[in-house]
Amino acid sequence: MSEDLFSVHDLNSGIARALNNGIKGQVYHGDQSTFMIARFGPNMPGRIHKHPHEQWHFVLEGSCTRVHEDEEVACKQGDFWVTLGDTMHTVVAGDDGLVLLDFFAPARDDYRQAGEGFGNADYKQ
Repeated sequence: MSEDLFSVHDLNSGIARALNNGIKGQVYHGDQSTFMIARFGPNMPGRIHKHPHEQWHFVLEGSCTRVHEDEEVACKQGDFWVTLGDTMHTVVAGDDGLVLLDFFAPARDDYRQAGEGFGNADYKQ
């Protein structure tokens, strides 16, 4: 397989990132951007946070509630949206769990090594 070809079904590829409450992330980097696959169990919440990176989200499987500042929106497979930098946000997985594809620009240097949490994000108190 080519060094720049990946599969969403390969659970051992990418850089491992344990986000919150057992949410498992797989991170991939280009020169100018970062791509992450995040897998949530049923009803599993993320943690509300913000960072300077623009972030696109795409619901690959399952469903969620998108929390964007003070707004909550139900999302299903196939839905996608953008979160501009420095916007408080998170998602809460639905009853069927969630596989979320996230794309960050510029690249998230704080995700270049395996780790835990949301990197250098700021959290809502």
